[in-house]
Amino acid sequence: MDSEEHVISALLRKFRPEVDVVTACRHLKAHDDYPSLLSISETFKAYAIDNAAYNWPFERLHELPLPFITYVTTHNGEYMIVTEINDREVFLTSRNSYEVPMLLDSFKLIFEGTVLVLEPPEPGTALAIENTQPSSLIEVDDLPFQVTYVDIGASYGLPPKWERFAQHPNFMLLLIEPDAGQAADIRLQYPNAMVLETGLSNLNEERDINITASQSCSSVLEPNMDVLRRFNLEKWFTVIGSTKANLRRFEQVAAETGLHVPDFIKIDVQGFEYEVLEGFGKLLDQVLCIELETHLLQIYKEQKLFFDIHKMLYHHGFFLRHLEQTGSFLSEAVEFNAYFVRNMHGLHVNAQAKITFWEAVNNLPPAKTPRA
Repeated sequence: MDSEEHVISALLRKFRPEVDVVTACRHLKAHDDYPSLLSISETFKAYAIDNAAYNWPFERLHELPLPFITYVTTHNGEYMIVTEINDREVFLTSRNSYEVPMLLDSFKLIFEGTVLVLEPPEPGTALAIENTQPSSLIEVDDLPFQVTYVDIGASYGLPPKWERFAQHPNFMLLLIEPDAGQAADIRLQYPNAMVLETGLSNLNEERDINITASQSCSSVLEPNMDVLRRFNLEKWFTVIGSTKANLRRFEQVAAETGLHVPDFIKIDVQGFEYEVLEGFGKLLDQVLCIELETHLLQIYKEQKLFFDIHKMLYHHGFFLRHLEQTGSFLSEAVEFNAYFVRNMHGLHVNAQAKITFWEAVNNLPPAKTPRA
């Protein structure tokens, strides 16, 4: 998720919970000046949230009403939400994390002076645009069959594109998160979901988790500073501690809990995706669609790269459907969301319908057909 989408989604949920955030993000991206502060500002105004941008001195940040949006220099430039300020710390949320504290002295180094201050709408204020799904998006009612969705590394909850299905009776949701505190938060956020407090791997083992300065970069694997320094990212990946975690093969977890084999899998485990997939064993041959984060460079030591994952999934009957560049690695293409689907040849019509549904929710580009 881009940082522009994050601030729109998070603050609309706070101030305009009736608004469909996926629709709002579509309107945001359709703006002529996207990505920009102007596109964020005018999207909020379209949903009757007045706002104003200022070039604001750091020393007077405590005078601003909370929350507000600011532009910072991390990850080659991104927008964050400031939720609290005290004499020592500022509390931020970004596209990759829960609310996290940062020392004011550290924040001053990345703060550029631009802020967007919001004015919460009065109750009952009408929307400036229609709160409906664009015709290209699939509707909640378009789920006539049962699907099982597994999110591995679910500390930040479901992606916005899947949020609208969380309460649907045909949407079987399994969220896997090893951190006890985050797993507890997820249970509160998704009361109808099954939440497993465990990590996944290709072995049943206890491993150290490297805790990094930016929580979202923590991993079983050790950050590869030789690569990260090329992109000025080393301070976010600096290891500040470690914790023990029990990792298990998914096929064993499924056998013990009676879980359905998932139709759809999403994996974001900071360089450990290959090992997680190996832990599915023969169950992987029954999965229909996979979305995962992958890299072309080893940002973690001993990390399996995109081509390793592609080779493994190809042998399990998947093909690469789409690559979506993500991350901030200067101008180099390093990080991607990769979308894999099972070859439809010979699949039951219900399985084919599920794949079509998954492609529509992810808004993947139409498949090209051969010319006659």
